[in-house]
Amino acid sequence: RQADALLATLGQASPSQQTAAALSQVKRGVQIGLSLLSKIIAVTGNTGRFLNLLESIVTELRSLPAQGLAVLPIGWLTQEGVQHFATLIVHRDIGGSHLNVGVVNTGHGRTEFHPFRFNPRTASMQQSTNVYVRKVDPAKLLDSFFWYFVYRPLVLRPDPKIDSAETLYKCLLPFLSGAAPLSGLSENDPVLLWCDSAGASSADSTFSLLGLETIRQALLFQGLPLSQVMVAGVQTKRLLMERVRGILQTASGPAGSRLELERVDAYVIEQGCRRLAWDATELVAHRDLSTSEELAAVRRCIDGVKQLIRSYSSAWQQEQFLPPQIELLPAASSGNAPALPMEAGRYLLFGRLPFQPNTEELAGEPKKPRVVLPVQLTLVPDNSSIKTLADVGVALRQAVHVCTLLANQCSLMKNTYALRFAIIQDLFLSVLPLPLPLGHPGRQHQCFWASQDVTYDTQQHIIHHLYLLSRHFIVVALSLDLSHELDTARILTMASIAAIADAVLRKIATDTPSVLSLHYSGFAEGPLEVFGIQVSELILELEWLRLTSPYQVASLTAVLDYFLSIGRSVREENMLFNFHDPKGFGPGELRLCDQLCLQM
Repeated sequence: RQADALLATLGQASPSQQTAAALSQVKRGVQIGLSLLSKIIAVTGNTGRFLNLLESIVTELRSLPAQGLAVLPIGWLTQEGVQHFATLIVHRDIGGSHLNVGVVNTGHGRTEFHPFRFNPRTASMQQSTNVYVRKVDPAKLLDSFFWYFVYRPLVLRPDPKIDSAETLYKCLLPFLSGAAPLSGLSENDPVLLWCDSAGASSADSTFSLLGLETIRQALLFQGLPLSQVMVAGVQTKRLLMERVRGILQTASGPAGSRLELERVDAYVIEQGCRRLAWDATELVAHRDLSTSEELAAVRRCIDGVKQLIRSYSSAWQQEQFLPPQIELLPAASSGNAPALPMEAGRYLLFGRLPFQPNTEELAGEPKKPRVVLPVQLTLVPDNSSIKTLADVGVALRQAVHVCTLLANQCSLMKNTYALRFAIIQDLFLSVLPLPLPLGHPGRQHQCFWASQDVTYDTQQHIIHHLYLLSRHFIVVALSLDLSHELDTARILTMASIAAIADAVLRKIATDTPSVLSLHYSGFAEGPLEVFGIQVSELILELEWLRLTSPYQVASLTAVLDYFLSIGRSVREENMLFNFHDPKGFGPGELRLCDQLCLQM
């Protein structure tokens, strides 16, 4: 209703032909909103008639012509349970294939969801009174399901948790645009309207600003340039102030019959004059407009209102309503109409007042972009490439290299833990051969590990990389989500690493035999006995293992045969790493350390 009244006022300003055509379309759009408002009041609380209301909205939007628009009243509940109102403008573009949607809000919800900008002229923050979405698929707006959520707060019993500003700005508008709220909007957007952000949540209690901003948004949708829309806004405010001036002139009679003007009412009128004067100076920046006549009319209007207010009470302190007076220069080409200097409304020297040091040095050095190194998983060879113990060393070294790259780039790459688990599992269950049992008749000729000679550096290389891969595997196995199949793979892989480490440690180097290998395998000088690893807990886990591949079945068989043969060949007191024994450091470890110390 405020918008309709403002349109009637603006129609008295003799606008240009283009502005008059745009005002005609806006007038029809406001009339659609007024008709809808009466229907909303009639169906409030009635669910059945609410459906008829939604159908009428869809019908109105479907019948919009090209360049036609509809100004629809909307609202929601604040957190305090107070009803708040805004407007939603639906505009059909000139081609008729898309719809544009704008939301004008001058109160609650604007602070959280509308963009801000800094105004260098006033050194203050401004916030837009509108947000908009262009080129909306008409099918989204011609679906009554969308309008159900828009008008649910006004018609049905609202819930502050559901029927709030967040529903509109975070759900409904992103649904129309297919993007996040405010995406694509910038402070230089010609369709955004700005006003001071102070008191944004309560400054427009009468919704007068909402009506004016709705008209301005609708005119921008009609294709009028921002400069003409600004002129129309100033004309509207001037005509409203002319109405105030007329009321004051009518009420001012003889002293006995004259209406008394309250001081608070006079203050409100003064603030309106100041706002009108400030808005008029904004027109000076647009050189393509002949604004001198309009500015002179604004000046006459404000001077007249000022004289009338002063005439009401001589006891009031005389106040200056206007900014510092601007001298009008005589026009060179047009009659007696004054011409206003284009620089009059600018603060030319304001930029020299603040100290503006170079702040680029405070930023420091730019961060170097992260480099993601490619990881070549095929560096780890398959079983056809393993012919000698030297090939085993190469395979282990490549596996450690790949796992280290994946570990160091776990924040830049996906699934690095699962990849490391799969690489190590495949290497020990399907690529590297497992040793034959101790005492096997063909062990010295058929076993891959026992049948080949080894040098000290190769033996040390293999043991060291087995240690590194076991560390990688323990980390990733304890980091992945545990499942029955994963637990089986974890047990078999670690058992295979232990079997290969035992077999390699029993080898006697051909160049420089290791003292540990000599004592562990029982080949050192003196009446010594062989040592071994205790894995009795593995047998207890057999009935719970879920084997999912032939490689796991073959590995389980080979590992069990190998460790059972160690149990038959090594005495109980020479078993190492008996972790299920609560005593900790056992007799086997003590005997082996004693022999090594004696040897060294």
